[in-house]
Amino acid sequence: MINTKLVLFDYHKITKKGFPIKVSITNGATKQQKYINLKIYSHAEHWDKITLEPKRSHPNYFELLELILEYKTRIVKANNISRTSSWSIDQVIAYINKDESNNEGFFKFADFHIAELRKFNKDKTADIKQTAINSFFLFNNSLEIGFDDVTPALLKKYRDWGINSDKFTSNGMHSYLSKLKSIYNDSIGSTLPFKGVMPKLAKTKNKHLTLDEMCITAKLCNANLLIVTNGYSSIENYLDYFMLCFYLGGIDLIDLANLKYSEHVKNGRLIFQRQKGGTDVWIDNVIPVPAFEILKKYNTNDFLVPIFKAPEYRNFRSNFNRRLRSYLETNEIESYVSSKSPRYSFINLAKNSGVARELTEEIVGHSKNDVHSIYEGSFPIEVKNAAHLKISESIY
Repeated sequence: MINTKLVLFDYHKITKKGFPIKVSITNGATKQQKYINLKIYSHAEHWDKITLEPKRSHPNYFELLELILEYKTRIVKANNISRTSSWSIDQVIAYINKDESNNEGFFKFADFHIAELRKFNKDKTADIKQTAINSFFLFNNSLEIGFDDVTPALLKKYRDWGINSDKFTSNGMHSYLSKLKSIYNDSIGSTLPFKGVMPKLAKTKNKHLTLDEMCITAKLCNANLLIVTNGYSSIENYLDYFMLCFYLGGIDLIDLANLKYSEHVKNGRLIFQRQKGGTDVWIDNVIPVPAFEILKKYNTNDFLVPIFKAPEYRNFRSNFNRRLRSYLETNEIESYVSSKSPRYSFINLAKNSGVARELTEEIVGHSKNDVHSIYEGSFPIEVKNAAHLKISESIY
């Protein structure tokens, strides 16, 4: 264990300025000892050996006190970090001698790092890292911190804050800390403060709902068919959106939000180009009767559903995931619920219903870029319809 402290060298020969004040660093295991000469001095009568600070009688009391308090702060931090990170004496010396003015702000660098990702069209990675940074910034009371402040002790407090407050699961905190570690490593070239901090990954819940769970969700949605609402973000709305995404062929929530009758509904079919996945895949699916029953509730002129009323889609999706997940947990749904669950559930039930994988991929709009698929062509409409309705009706 490294022990660091201030020492007045009053057992050495005195100089005209007094005795030198140094920092003593000792390795308790090896007994190795080194000193840092701070190049500041005090006569013995002007030095308090208990508080390790100059007395008011010192001619340069205020200037010296400011320096001493600064070094004492660094010493405390160095002692804490060395205990958790197994620092050597030389690492402690480098830390205490560092120029605080060069301690770049962690959040300032993170902003630069994320902006660089966006320059190279890595928006998805940038969004995930930005979410982690926002959480860490909130934990730090919206205050800037230096890279030297990112210590194992601080990171453990952040980890425990997230898990104990039920803000995140251990897997969620593991993901956030991984993103922070990546940002830290990109600047410092080290991940040392994160050693021993990462929470253990727990076995994840199914991302798709089981057949029984989909049946429960469908019944909850059907119970609200007669409830007419002018809003867009009630539990009733969320249940409707969830089931519509499922019934319409496992479509994405963002696509549902943008669908219009005038552009995308023709002859009882839903036809549109997927926004997700970076593909140009078109969806051309039959609209099952249960989906039409839900849509009858809404009078939004042209849009299928009133998600367009939300000021910001990302906040809407976040609330959708959080509130619907909490609601379904109270109704015996154990699988992990998110805006992607209708899609995963549709694909899973298709497999369990014996629907060919290639047929399912065409219904949900998976991109197929292999040469074989180019010459293979699409399935006949009647075959797609039969498979689609078979999957939709499996929950009744």
